[in-house]
Amino acid sequence: MGIVYANMRGLFSHTGYSIAQEASTDELVMPANASGWDDGGIYKRMHLHTWNSENPQMANMWNSMYVGVSNANRVIEQLDTGKIEMPAGLDKKNFVAEMRVARAFFYWLLMDNFGDVPLIITPLHGPASQDDYPAKTPRKDVYQFVVNEILAAMPDLSEDINVLTYGRFNKWAAKALLANVYLNAEVYTGTPQWAACLEQCNDITGKYSLEPVYRDIFKTNNDHSPEIIFAVPFDENVAGGFVYEMFSWH
Repeated sequence: MGIVYANMRGLFSHTGYSIAQEASTDELVMPANASGWDDGGIYKRMHLHTWNSENPQMANMWNSMYVGVSNANRVIEQLDTGKIEMPAGLDKKNFVAEMRVARAFFYWLLMDNFGDVPLIITPLHGPASQDDYPAKTPRKDVYQFVVNEILAAMPDLSEDINVLTYGRFNKWAAKALLANVYLNAEVYTGTPQWAACLEQCNDITGKYSLEPVYRDIFKTNNDHSPEIIFAVPFDENVAGGFVYEMFSWH
């Protein structure tokens, strides 16, 4: 299961999802500097909204998100068929539920960024020919799949909030994800879901709280933070990436 979560680290790179989200807004600007570092203008095009399919962020977003889907599909099948044996005292339905929410997370990002996308929920065995390429699914149908998957998985998710659930989808992280999906339901489907969004947020309220010191959220050892609902863990030795600070070294 770890590979499904580990793949999320690929979303946070200068040529991936996070920069596409932030450099295309007023949140982040990455201009060329005195040393000439500009990477061919790929960040400038994001900021000026002049990017096209050749900007590396586009392909990298698509690839990393579908790798996440593919890994989740494979692990779910292995859990369902017993290829992954459960240790004594553990129930595979809890882990299947967790993987279904993780897969829904990737599909939320896909439909949010690309609209109509192929909806693949079983592993692809062997290389695919061009004739096997899946057709696109309408965005509103992908939205409904995401909502249905999260709701179906919810009863089997852990309600624990501790180091063991840090960086994993427990019930409350799933509700936070669902609230995000509902938040833009009108964009995805034409029908707003404000009450449904608020319901999920109210369920989470009281389970978490703001850090008294804002900077404490970003400490290396923040797995006990009462503010973090879901995290993508990084580690300088075994889980590298997230090197935003390097963008400002000239």
